[in-house]
Amino acid sequence: MSDGYNSITVLGGGVAGSVLAYLAKRDDLAVYLYDIVPRYTKACGEAIPAWLSQVLLKNGVPEPPIVDKIRVFSIYGPLGKMVRRVMFKKPVWYIIDKGKWLDKLRASVRIRLVKGKRECGSPGLTGIVFDARGPFSSEGAKIVVWQAYMENMIGIWEEALQVVDFRHSPGLVWAFSKGDEINIGGGFVGVNNPRYRSIEILEKIFNINNINKYIIKENYSILTLIPKIKIFEKNCVRLGEAAGLIMSLGGEGIRPAVLSAIAAYKSLKISNNALSLDINKYVAQIRPLIYQARLHRLVFRISTRLGQQTIEKILGKVDEDILEEWFSGNLGLKTKLTKLIHNIIGALL
Repeated sequence: MSDGYNSITVLGGGVAGSVLAYLAKRDDLAVYLYDIVPRYTKACGEAIPAWLSQVLLKNGVPEPPIVDKIRVFSIYGPLGKMVRRVMFKKPVWYIIDKGKWLDKLRASVRIRLVKGKRECGSPGLTGIVFDARGPFSSEGAKIVVWQAYMENMIGIWEEALQVVDFRHSPGLVWAFSKGDEINIGGGFVGVNNPRYRSIEILEKIFNINNINKYIIKENYSILTLIPKIKIFEKNCVRLGEAAGLIMSLGGEGIRPAVLSAIAAYKSLKISNNALSLDINKYVAQIRPLIYQARLHRLVFRISTRLGQQTIEKILGKVDEDILEEWFSGNLGLKTKLTKLIHNIIGALL
């Protein structure tokens, strides 16, 4: 993409697309943002590493509204047994109002609503085209994710619960405080409706006979659990989950979406009134995300072969700093892979 252009087109107004469109529009670049809805509606995924907030502010992106802060993490098995509980001095996660945040970013750019399918190579797209359509354009195995809000009648405050279930079809169930509510949900490989299995597990964790009567609202979404990295296609540059930049161990997607969008923006350059993208610079900036996504994918695949008891044993014994790096989105970046492997082996002995 060394030829000069005079605009950028962004397909998808999720986190990656909205952040990139906001930054480009702030610099008075011509931006065309396409999405299927005028307002952001996907509720799934509201946790970000606490440090990401400062990265946003440093790069001129408005900080998302922070609804809650998480510093306690409890890991459970699917039968209700607590495997590990760690409590950090400072918040590791910020729980954000993602919808309100993205609507604010999207408000700076007029959204072109798409009724049919709009993808890389579609006629009428102009300028440098970025694909930020998340799971709808990513490659790799996907799962259906169920997510809901329930009354916080069990008193979870500043805490996140994660249930690792590798008994049959591997998956993850979660619950974390969000003000006066609890965000709950889950997803499993090969399970088209994870609602019932998730509720069954959560009822054991919470010791509640019928969670349904406390649920306020719920929805479904799609997640790329075992992503394939693909940065370019048909003259499109991919961002976030569309590029395969999503973490299999928990489905973390907001952080890589934000960082890849900022990297894309920083790789744009104007010369002689023409806009171009330095592809090598973009790839260099997202290389840590590519490495992390591949590491998460590898560890997830290995975990599916270890079995439930072995996974619980590892999580119960690994160093606390390893868990903190996992929760804060730094797994594989601060700790060398060899140390991570030795730590896991040590937990099994």
